[in-house]
Amino acid sequence: MVLPVVWAGRSAPFVSLSGTITASINETDIVSGAKTIILTLFEDTWIASGSVFNAQRQAILNKLVSNLSEANGWDAELSNLPVTNVVRNSDVQVTITLSALVTYDITEAEVVSSGAPAAALVISSGDLAAGNFTITATSFATSIEWPEGGSIEWPGGGGDITWP
Repeated sequence: MVLPVVWAGRSAPFVSLSGTITASINETDIVSGAKTIILTLFEDTWIASGSVFNAQRQAILNKLVSNLSEANGWDAELSNLPVTNVVRNSDVQVTITLSALVTYDITEAEVVSSGAPAAALVISSGDLAAGNFTITATSFATSIEWPEGGSIEWPGGGGDITWP
């Protein structure tokens, strides 16, 4: 029999969020992938590994919800994460490794909430909220300002560009 981890001073089950996703991240990190989301249970356990747990992996991914509704934001791109990226490391820990989400694109900071669905838990009869992580938008220059009067020598002898 596996007993849940007991956290001093807490009587109700809860889940904590950690992993490389909680560091300062931006949309380039999401496009590149490989960040981890670690969900650790206290005073509860994940359901048994194998087919029972595997049937809940999509529900675990679905608990990752954005505060925005951007066309290529988190909620839109979540369907591109395979359920096989949700791994039950132990009775109390699950790791989600992000694949490269190459079309992810946001215009402002996106806050993603996380949690654990009740159906994936042994003790809790309700979903557990784990906390949030923020993804900062990366801005790219849309124009270039040139100093007055100058030129650029084109590499490879392709000619020069001169402006007044």
